[in-house]
Amino acid sequence: MRNVLLVEDDPLVSLLIREELQAAGYAVTCAGTAPEALRAIEEPRSFQALVTDINLGGPTDGFGVARCFRAVYPDIPVVFISGAPGLRYRTEAVKPSSFLAKPFVMEDLTETLERVATCDGGTAPLDAR
Repeated sequence: MRNVLLVEDDPLVSLLIREELQAAGYAVTCAGTAPEALRAIEEPRSFQALVTDINLGGPTDGFGVARCFRAVYPDIPVVFISGAPGLRYRTEAVKPSSFLAKPFVMEDLTETLERVATCDGGTAPLDAR
């Protein structure tokens, strides 16, 4: 089973994404804050992808989480999700990665995860909508 680290500070959004990813066959570890995500990254487990909101309501944002994630998992796909425009994504995101603007259709997330895992490793980011 593919294990995804989901970092989302909105509990309802996190619940919806987690349930959809689980229905698509993913095991999901959820973190509601950057410190929770950093603890999960440090634990001895194997992740096949990171899905992270950009604005996490604290001093460390999703870009910081992704940099820490890549230090431990250098070749693992990263998908950023955000309700804010993707301008910061273009300059601050780890590469390669993908971006999905909220709100998005869940199929877009699962298709993006499949694409980055099997095709291009995330080298073709989705444009912000």
